[in-house]
Amino acid sequence: VAMTVVSTPKRLVKTIIMTYCAACHGSSGGLSASSYADSQKMAYSAQCSGMTKGECYSVRIKDKSMPNNGTAPAVLAAMEESGELETLDAWIAGGMPEN
Repeated sequence: VAMTVVSTPKRLVKTIIMTYCAACHGSSGGLSASSYADSQKMAYSAQCSGMTKGECYSVRIKDKSMPNNGTAPAVLAAMEESGELETLDAWIAGGMPEN
């Protein structure tokens, strides 16, 4: 009997962050986006004042300031089309649960 693996919101969000953020923010100290604990730290960017890094992910993607390697418009379009941005926003609106 084949086992079906159901993606949880945590898995979906982690996949989104690893896909779009971790190449540059994988483990670079204060800029890391590689763990749940990192998403709970305070954001450094001015446009995310008072927010956690997790909350800031969506802001930076929507204002096209991230990724800052020239691909931001394409990343935003891909995330909107695939529903990944909606998933990320739902996770944020839901209090960014770990599980």
